[in-house]
Amino acid sequence: MWRGANTEYSREVTSFGEGHKITLTSPNLRVELLTLGATISSVLYRVPQLAGKDIADKDGWVNVTLGFDEPEEFVKDTACMGRTCGRYAGRIANGEIHLDGKTFKLLKNDGENTLHGGPNGFSSRPWRYVMLEGEEEIGVSFHLISPHLDQGFPGQLFVTATYVILKKQPAALKWDLQAVLASEGPVHFTTVNLCNHTYWNLNGVPGVPRRLPEPVTNHCLQLHSGYVAELNGAIPTGSMKSVEGTPHDYRRCHSILEGIEATRAEGRNPPGYDDPAALDTWDSKLHEAARLFSPKTGISLQVDTTSPAVVVYTANYLPVNVSGEAGERFQQHSGICLETQYFPNSPHIPNFPSTVIEKGQRYKETTVCHFKFTPQA
Repeated sequence: MWRGANTEYSREVTSFGEGHKITLTSPNLRVELLTLGATISSVLYRVPQLAGKDIADKDGWVNVTLGFDEPEEFVKDTACMGRTCGRYAGRIANGEIHLDGKTFKLLKNDGENTLHGGPNGFSSRPWRYVMLEGEEEIGVSFHLISPHLDQGFPGQLFVTATYVILKKQPAALKWDLQAVLASEGPVHFTTVNLCNHTYWNLNGVPGVPRRLPEPVTNHCLQLHSGYVAELNGAIPTGSMKSVEGTPHDYRRCHSILEGIEATRAEGRNPPGYDDPAALDTWDSKLHEAARLFSPKTGISLQVDTTSPAVVVYTANYLPVNVSGEAGERFQQHSGICLETQYFPNSPHIPNFPSTVIEKGQRYKETTVCHFKFTPQA
């Protein structure tokens, strides 16, 4: 345990099913992660002003993520809750990619498409881990080796997913997702796109008494994005469309419910979002991408990233039989994912930012989540 002058940081490793659970604690955050899928299983944010209220415990800890209690539930999960997705997050049309004059057939798990790396993507695998602690952060680094033709993808890939709490910003959770294509092997290029798939609910996810979490439709969302990818079904076509006058215009913070109802009026079924938004600024440096706010709790989340896009997903397809905290059931729109990543289907679209790396080249993207509390009248 590391102790500062007025703060305390701790880390703990416990058995969880066939793997392990790692708990990182700062004065403001308690983050639980799993070796299965390099998963964020829960994030609790401490708000002393909310202590003892219906969505906080006696010490003011509020769970702001959807998750499960039991290892078996995580094993059966099909919604990628909190998982690190790869080798390619999002969909690849027709389950194939073309690299260096060759065609690679991928395993399909979304009709004719490949989603989140295939039926046995990184999100469903056990990862090795190393605990981290230094002057600036406390955390864990997960490691995975993906062999050549894993789910059909070319090249051996060395993957690292690092999750830390920043000691100078004890209410900030940071992750770095990295991958390197092996210098020895039969191919010179591969494609990679990693993301974390946490479902946020800033209303608080209740434990006891047992009841459904309040939907995120009351949240306010702001995106630094003037364009979204045009979709054919769920697949980007390569065209971008302005958000002006559409349900995707979140350049100013406003209600998610308003936008979801607008998608319903346009005939989207189920209503809601599952859309890649192009960020206004992308130069491989950290920039603010999104803000999310719950007027119920006064908790807000600011997401900074180095990635070029954020896929906004409002849990439109969350299975009604998904058991969650305290054995309760989640429902449609119980959470919202802000998936910082490259664009889905990029391997088929030359004008999208490239997801191709060559031998010895490092893929690295960083995301930082900042939590804040603003008292509500």
